[in-house]
Amino acid sequence: MFMKQMKFFLATLAILISVSFTSCISNGDNNTKYTQLAIAKCTDYFPPTFVLASGQKLIVNDATLSDLSTGVFYAFYFQFDTAEQSPTASSINVTLYGGSTPTAISAKNEEQPAPLEDTDVQPANAPIHTLNGYASGLGQVNPAMYSDDYIIVPVVYWIKSETDETKMKEELAKHTFEMTYKKSEMKNGELVLTLNHIIDDGEVTEGKEVTRDKYTYTYKVYEIRNVINDFKIETGSAPTKVTIKAETNSNKNSLLEGATTQKASLDYPVSKN
Repeated sequence: MFMKQMKFFLATLAILISVSFTSCISNGDNNTKYTQLAIAKCTDYFPPTFVLASGQKLIVNDATLSDLSTGVFYAFYFQFDTAEQSPTASSINVTLYGGSTPTAISAKNEEQPAPLEDTDVQPANAPIHTLNGYASGLGQVNPAMYSDDYIIVPVVYWIKSETDETKMKEELAKHTFEMTYKKSEMKNGELVLTLNHIIDDGEVTEGKEVTRDKYTYTYKVYEIRNVINDFKIETGSAPTKVTIKAETNSNKNSLLEGATTQKASLDYPVSKN
């Protein structure tokens, strides 16, 4: 994905989770054509149907999308003509834009929020680049609530750049982002979740450590329904704030050496706002 798309991808996230359509990629003189990013949950695969945080449905006109899974979140660019459909309609027929295909962004099962004992050490073995703030070349990065049950986290992280496509896929597969929490930290209306960047390099020979000096980004959507239930059991009420924290280092990748803790706090529940 080229740099302009990357900047737009990140900058549009906070807008999309709160409203339907507030911006577009320029389409020249044809200003009725709107192109935008969707961070949406798949609710049907025939026809391919996705629901935005606003509740608006996007029905994609593409019969080739045969490998979708309902309940999974996807990211993709879409387009529609406002001269034919109202941007505020509850359901809109759209087309995929510029060869975009829906990319699954739901966190894997092993990445979903899991409780730790109070004495357990967080499993992270590497920092991420940025959790909440400005990332050079990408713009502003901020987690956001999709709903009371889901959090969208844009993760900027360090990688080893490979020119070979197969090797690049192998590098990306080494990175997981597990979310954990401790019940002892459930207090004062605040739910604290820790995002752990874990790199699996296997056995590394001393002196041949992997150098990761480039960064990229991904999106992860985490389901927090069970964590909210744990919070209610522990404290007697739902949280009023959800805080995500992670070890970050925007200067270099290392085994947490020199990393600092970065946090992002979100109001909860979303449904009251």
